[in-house]
Amino acid sequence: MKDDVDSIIDALYVPQMLQNGFIEKRGRTNALLFTPKKELGTGSSLVRPAGKGLAISAADFSLRVPLDLVWKQPEYFLIGFQRGTQAGVLGHIGQNDIYKAHFGAGFHNCGVSVCFLPGFFDMFLAERHGVSRHTLRAALLALNSGTPPPDAVVMLRQIGAAAFSADTGDARLEAKALELITAVLDWHGQQLGAVETRPPTALDRAGIAEALCHIESHCAEPLSLETLAKTAAMSVSKFTACFRRQTGLSAGAYLNRLRMEKAAGLLKTTGAPVSEISAASGYRCPASFSAAFQAQFGLTPSAFRRWTVD
Repeated sequence: MKDDVDSIIDALYVPQMLQNGFIEKRGRTNALLFTPKKELGTGSSLVRPAGKGLAISAADFSLRVPLDLVWKQPEYFLIGFQRGTQAGVLGHIGQNDIYKAHFGAGFHNCGVSVCFLPGFFDMFLAERHGVSRHTLRAALLALNSGTPPPDAVVMLRQIGAAAFSADTGDARLEAKALELITAVLDWHGQQLGAVETRPPTALDRAGIAEALCHIESHCAEPLSLETLAKTAAMSVSKFTACFRRQTGLSAGAYLNRLRMEKAAGLLKTTGAPVSEISAASGYRCPASFSAAFQAQFGLTPSAFRRWTVD
């Protein structure tokens, strides 16, 4: 998928709106304005491009009837502020897969969202300041389980108001979006710093032990930070800091190392095809498994098997 603003709007907004009962209208700006059909609900949703790989969404609509959404989404990130049925500042990570959601009759969506493709983040923060996508992902997940930075709400409201203005150019919206992303990253860094300065409690250690057992018994399955944090009875931000302090690795790095060690054992002791070992190690794509294995051991799975068996 092209990493430009058209791709995020076409893939993320237009299909879900038009295919699910919304009508597209043109406003004064270069935004797209969608209104639900009368039988579906009332209100509107505005989507405005704001530079390469960046879009602003401002929604205020209610549903009269239940609505099931299914669409293919790109890989993207979202920071949003919602009132109505769902409230608070939230973060979301799109995984370039099929998104499914159900909204009941009476659902009210009222809020502002900043959506951006990985290329937008990489261009401004990763390449210039060395901020990794892993750091961004952790910050967005933490938004959903902690008390968000109060200035984020103010920024999102300002961005939403500016999106409706014909006098507001892409540069201004882009600058505000960068300010928002930076504020969330700074907030998350402060959250981690506060956790890291406190000595671990017995409950902290017990929680991480539970998470380690869960990883061990489910290492071939998709595991999210939210699931592991819930297993440890912690917020995502606290779990991230406590896990690294106790193991010396991030949860993702620990899981990958465990998968690779188990794969190495299967390669040594069985004659199972590499494709089967790949699946047993939690990888759907054998090519991705081979790349991860080679990064860990310096050999492809086939070469590792020949070297260890012979």
